[in-house]
Amino acid sequence: MTRPWTAGLVLVVLALLTGCSNGAPDPSAGNPSSSAEAAASPSAAAESPVAPPPTGGTPAERVCAYLDQVRAQMDRATSVENARTVLTVQLAALASQNPDLERVVSTQLDALTTQGCPQTRQAILTRLGVDSFSAALR
Repeated sequence: MTRPWTAGLVLVVLALLTGCSNGAPDPSAGNPSSSAEAAASPSAAAESPVAPPPTGGTPAERVCAYLDQVRAQMDRATSVENARTVLTVQLAALASQNPDLERVVSTQLDALTTQGCPQTRQAILTRLGVDSFSAALR
């Protein structure tokens, strides 16, 4: 015969044994990390969305303004692969958050940036070691 308090006692003991932990690691457990490393990682850069493009202006002006910000994030990346990740994630975010720019980003980025912001375009492509956005995003 089970007494009602036995079930309660078992739950209390289990709670004590597990330490009522939320599963998060102890920040003082000696995991070395620096904010510089975190900021330079591709995931950190890619997870920090840049400001949305201006709502006014032509698609070229809007995309070029956005790419200026993305370029700054790419410059902080520690490798070409990290910079490529930043560009890919940010362009995907731009297209998904701005349906009116989705087609421009997916099919007209090279032509648009050649005329709209050649310096930004060249800086990004040079950083990636490619000659076009289509090559960078393959």
